[in-house]
Amino acid sequence: MSTIHVANLSPAVDQNMLRQIFGHFGAIVDVRLIAQSGPAAYAFVDFAAPDAARKALEMSGAEFGGRPLRVELAKNTPQTAATTTAAPEAPSDLAAELFVGGLSVTTTAEPLRRHFSRFGNVVEANVATHRSTGVSKGFAFLRFAAVDQARAALAAAPHVVDGRSLNVEMSNMGRTAAQLPAARP
Repeated sequence: MSTIHVANLSPAVDQNMLRQIFGHFGAIVDVRLIAQSGPAAYAFVDFAAPDAARKALEMSGAEFGGRPLRVELAKNTPQTAATTTAAPEAPSDLAAELFVGGLSVTTTAEPLRRHFSRFGNVVEANVATHRSTGVSKGFAFLRFAAVDQARAALAAAPHVVDGRSLNVEMSNMGRTAAQLPAARP
């Protein structure tokens, strides 16, 4: 069995939709949708065969519910309630995600990457844009390679990019992931 982690899910996406989106890559054993109190959710999709999970990575960047999916092979996945009583382990990449607000409408991912790369490896920088116009909504999400890098960026406030003072905090997903206890072996 092999598992993918799917992030940046719209609240409109449910388990059945995930089965439809990823089912054509191979047999799905289980889908675990992790609901968030904030505007996004994430999920784990278990495939019967490892090659199906690798093929499903093609869906990274595909838009569903107005959001580009982030799809990657899961490192440590939470188990279903039927197989364990331990709390799910949070994916470390989610705990290293920051929300960046107060952007100029002309700011793109590149100046954010340049500015925040002094704190560590910025593996993803996504500026939210209006679907119809492509104009920035004034916020972005940054994901660092490690949680300590994200925390270093938080501690170094204030941040100014393109002449704007930015509001930088843990993303809702990062906050939730950081609060979850690790799964027991």
